[in-house]
Amino acid sequence: SLYSAAEAGKIAYLSRTDCARAAAALSSTSRATRTLDVTGARAIGVDEVAATAAKLAGTPISVVRVPVA
Repeated sequence: SLYSAAEAGKIAYLSRTDCARAAAALSSTSRATRTLDVTGARAIGVDEVAATAAKLAGTPISVVRVPVA
C-alpha cells in the first residue's frame, strides 16, 4: 500500500541526472544572483505513482488516503 495525504495534488518529479545538470549549470555561470526553477517534465498524482510502481513490481499496490488533520 502507498499512504498519501496528497489528495488530488500532483508532483513534477525529476531524476538525479536533471539535478546534476542544474547543479552543473549553476557552477558554470557567473556569481550573479540567479534563480532556477527545476522541475520534472510533467506533474503526476499518487494514483499514477502507485500504478507505475505496481507495474514495475509486478504486484498490486493500493493507495490509502490519509486525512489531513
